[in-house]
Amino acid sequence: MTARALLVEDDPLVAEVITAGLRSRHIACDVLRSGLRAVERVRVDRPDVLLLDLSLPGLDGLDVLRQLRRSPFGHDLPIMVVTGRGEETERIVGIEMGADDYVVKPFSVREFTARVGALLRRAHAAPRIRLLRAGGLCIDLDRREVTVEGRRVDLTVREFELLAVLAAAQGRVLRRPQLLEQAWGYALRGGHRTRTVDVHVRSLRAKLGQEASRIVTHKGVGYAWKAGA
Repeated sequence: MTARALLVEDDPLVAEVITAGLRSRHIACDVLRSGLRAVERVRVDRPDVLLLDLSLPGLDGLDVLRQLRRSPFGHDLPIMVVTGRGEETERIVGIEMGADDYVVKPFSVREFTARVGALLRRAHAAPRIRLLRAGGLCIDLDRREVTVEGRRVDLTVREFELLAVLAAAQGRVLRRPQLLEQAWGYALRGGHRTRTVDVHVRSLRAKLGQEASRIVTHKGVGYAWKAGA
């Protein structure tokens, strides 16, 4: 079945370039010009991935992102931010609010479509192990659900992948580039990009509550998982 993307972009030229690039990878793409209709469109006709500009008429992209992550139909939707806002603070805000990836314009169409493909693969990958448990934390890889003491924890696609990679490593220290490659599905280079891992770890710890200490920081290296009761 062909994957379906929803692009929310008010620049017709950018929308045309993205749509053509995705089509070359057999990914269908619908386009909305305004953020006002995006949340309702996702609710009614859930796409496989949302490509979201931030500077939108009517409703800002960050507001769209915030509403979707708080909704039952958008909390785990793969979302890639596509924007001209390239400052580090902007990227951090987008990631902390739930973006799974962040692409700054102008971009290479080939890299962009590869990253969309990687996001789709990671979102729909078949798990090899059904359950990962540690204390009161349970990671269900079949259902892509995480619970703490039986209470469901809503994670983004990237947060879930990062948590699963750390837990599956069974205590091995994983460097930031390793985590990017395994959880994101492709290699990213540059210090400002590896900071993405730190942002997601911070978000994960906030959501895991009493089980947050299972993600152990190895200063200057990366992160490891602490199992046990």
